Amino acid sequence: MKMNRSNIIIIAICVLVYSVILASFGIFGSTIQNGLFYFFKNILPIIGIVIGYGLTIFIPIRVFQALERNKQIKADIENDKKLQNHVLKNKELENNIRNVLNKEDTLYD
Repeated sequence: MKMNRSNIIIIAICVLVYSVILASFGIFGSTIQNGLFYFFKNILPIIGIVIGYGLTIFIPIRVFQALERNKQIKADIENDKKLQNHVLKNKELENNIRNVLNKEDTLYD
């Protein structure tokens, strides 16, 4: 069986979660259990607050960038449609001119 990167990451996360659960029940000793509880009570909330502030700054910036990109894409599509319509009208005009000239040529022959 070939192990690709995503399977290895999933297995590593499962092992980490299982180890944390075992450590919280005191399987690895009371010292590790106390250190883990200290981490949960004091360090983890600070990390959560920092990540939350980061997301409150990052997400609106990404939304505004996406809106600008979509607006630019829509403008490009509209310009392409206008250009195609202009080209089609020019071709139609050229064909009409050719038809008129051909009719005139056949009248004088």
